[in-house]
Amino acid sequence: MSDLLAKAVNNSKWTAIGSLMTAILGFLFAGLTIRWLGEAEAGFAIAIATIVGINNTFSGLGLGAAATRLISRAHEEKNYQEIQTIAGVCFTTSLAFGLFGFCIFAFGSAWIVQWSKYEGNADIGRWYCILLGLAFLLQQITGYFNIFLTSLQRFDWQTKLNTTFMLANGILGITFLKAFPNILTLGIISLTLSLLNCLCTGFIVTKILGFLTLPSWDQAMFIELWSFGKWVYMTQIKVIFFDGVDKIFLTSVFGSSSLPFYTFAQRIYLTVHQMLVGQSSYLFPMLSAQGDKLEVVAEQIEERLRWFIGLIAGFVYSGLIIAGPALLTIMVNAGFSSKASFQLFIFCWVGYIHGNAIVPFFFGLSKGDAKGNWIFHMIIGLGYLPFFAIF
Repeated sequence: MSDLLAKAVNNSKWTAIGSLMTAILGFLFAGLTIRWLGEAEAGFAIAIATIVGINNTFSGLGLGAAATRLISRAHEEKNYQEIQTIAGVCFTTSLAFGLFGFCIFAFGSAWIVQWSKYEGNADIGRWYCILLGLAFLLQQITGYFNIFLTSLQRFDWQTKLNTTFMLANGILGITFLKAFPNILTLGIISLTLSLLNCLCTGFIVTKILGFLTLPSWDQAMFIELWSFGKWVYMTQIKVIFFDGVDKIFLTSVFGSSSLPFYTFAQRIYLTVHQMLVGQSSYLFPMLSAQGDKLEVVAEQIEERLRWFIGLIAGFVYSGLIIAGPALLTIMVNAGFSSKASFQLFIFCWVGYIHGNAIVPFFFGLSKGDAKGNWIFHMIIGLGYLPFFAIF
């Protein structure tokens, strides 16, 4: 048990560093983007990011979580043949969805610009869609590589890569966006960093494993992955209806310029939540590798971890409720703060509820209970519906 706790502390250290850096840089860059581009341009960028998020939700079929669980166990047993089989199926799936998403952005760019009620140059809007489509394709391949880093518990490399490219995104964005305040600047930076991230992550994974699996297909393995992944996938689909349809609705009715007031407050909540999730993400591969000992391990550490994450969530979100309006004023301006403070208050409560569900979620996945997680998130999601009317 001492070895397991030592591993947990080490993994937690890396995930905490990465989560904190991502949170700070993401929050800073989001505020400056709205300030320098203006509400109309920033709103269009947010609308496209929403479509990218929806495509990411549909991509992968939930196979990544299933693959993490199986690869963690196979690596513990040194079953490298099974790892290659799993990798081939996941690579094929990621590549197929990446190409499909790129086609949506490339061939549907004119419709996307029209749907978003974009107030700027339509040609620039279409090129931005194409650039984000290429970045999406590369991100899908990078996501496939990240399955291995998670499964092998190489959170040190995940942290180094995520922090490096998030830092590069923030520095390049702040440097070039101020000099060239145009959404194409964002698109070029996103595409360039996505390409570099894909190449670097692929190289590191190849060095760690000693091999690089090409896309391949194994129907039996796909069925095994899908039997677990379908419930994870259905949990992800829930995100579209409860966490994505709001922005689609606002854009369709009021245009993309209405999004910054709502989504910046939501971005703060998501940043904090992702930080808390990142702090706990090491649990899934670490526990999955325990095999038959999992129930004993869970009984010893689950309750303490739930209290730990719950206390952090309560401290952070209560602080945001108090200091949030002042932060919005500093990051953007006083007028923006007055229009977005109420949304921030609501999202802080949503974040606290979600924060207390993080540890049970990862323990459920580790035990193979993805269906139970889906049921829980559906109940929580339905409970949020009345709040959409308030906004």
